[in-house]
Amino acid sequence: MPLSLPVDATPSRCLAPPVPVALRRAVLERVAHFTERARELYAAPRTPIRMPAVSFELRGRVGGTANHSENLLRFNALLLMENESEYLRQIVPHEVAHLVAHSVFGAGISPHGTEWQSVMRKFGLEPLRTHSMDTARSRTRPPLDRIAYICTGCRKDYQLSSRMHARVMAGREGRICTGCKRPLRPVDPKLVPREMPGFRAASAPRSPSLSPTPRGGPIRAQLPSLTSRPPVIPPTEKQVLFAASIAKQLGIAVPAPALIERKACSDFLAQALKLKAERSAR
Repeated sequence: MPLSLPVDATPSRCLAPPVPVALRRAVLERVAHFTERARELYAAPRTPIRMPAVSFELRGRVGGTANHSENLLRFNALLLMENESEYLRQIVPHEVAHLVAHSVFGAGISPHGTEWQSVMRKFGLEPLRTHSMDTARSRTRPPLDRIAYICTGCRKDYQLSSRMHARVMAGREGRICTGCKRPLRPVDPKLVPREMPGFRAASAPRSPSLSPTPRGGPIRAQLPSLTSRPPVIPPTEKQVLFAASIAKQLGIAVPAPALIERKACSDFLAQALKLKAERSAR
């Protein structure tokens, strides 16, 4: 008796490259084979093992995904066409095993835990968690730039992604050293924002402002007055840890200035404790 094939649920408007019909059918037959095999192996699962729908819309570096709630398998079209044998041999049963493990052992299991591994072994396959396919052509966006940071305490070097660096500069998030718990700052002084106290590594001299004389004579350079700034007092380690703890309880982020300046940290703690008291009083 021929197997009933899964439904091809690939959207009509899909950004992924089109998969040849013969290769699509090969994947669907492979999904149907392992689904029927699981029904034979597990006679009394917690929930019925249903034939999943299949989509070829996945992009990026992931080979495939399994959605339990929608009973849907999604495969990477580009990687599939470049690695047909690898997909049919390992990737397809890998994703089917996720749905089977969820049906047999219930929710709350680890994605690649002992339950999933046991299903893969019953399929006669090695339970490999990741694939080894070349994903250079399947990147959907270029890799993020790395920004050099340094700890203001122990001077340890760090590399932050450009996305995390933007969050730090916007004051939405701060970063502290994993060792001494002191705040981090960019190595390049040009990346240090003026509005963040304590982040200024060295005050760069301003360009001379040029203005004409009142009588319309030659332009004269007027150098800005150099004023000494008071030193910034950093918060204590106990203040930083307490600020991180109270922010986690409230579901908010510690502003970057609070990780740099003691006064800003004290102000943040006062506001956070007030907010916590107001929430407790409700």
